[in-house]
Amino acid sequence: MRVDKLATIDNGVRVAPSRIPEAGNGLFAAATFSRNSYITLYDGETLTAKEAWSRPLLTHMAGREGVVVDGIKRPISGRGGGSFANASRLSRDANAEIVAWLGLLVLRAKRTILDGEEIFVHYGRRGFALAMPTPHA
Repeated sequence: MRVDKLATIDNGVRVAPSRIPEAGNGLFAAATFSRNSYITLYDGETLTAKEAWSRPLLTHMAGREGVVVDGIKRPISGRGGGSFANASRLSRDANAEIVAWLGLLVLRAKRTILDGEEIFVHYGRRGFALAMPTPHA
């Protein structure tokens, strides 16, 4: 895999309102990605775990194998769009996964993802609870 060959916002992936009610933006394929292909960079600021937990806002943040990234929070054309992939409640419902690769986080397709399809990842139970809006009483 070459980082310069990954999809970026407006070139292979796009950010648009999610199909999940109240979820805000989501990440959508703007091309077809085959199973096990790398999709896009989880772009943002790389942090230590201690730095990450000291942040007041934990949304758009992901960590794998010691790599923690505070992802970009507004879409920027030409940047990796991984931080806009919304969470699936269960791992089996995710069509992509976040993987560590040479000190970076990258989204990889778990199955074929068709052009126009929303991309979902599983952040884990704790990550899902942190990322999802609190139900209104």
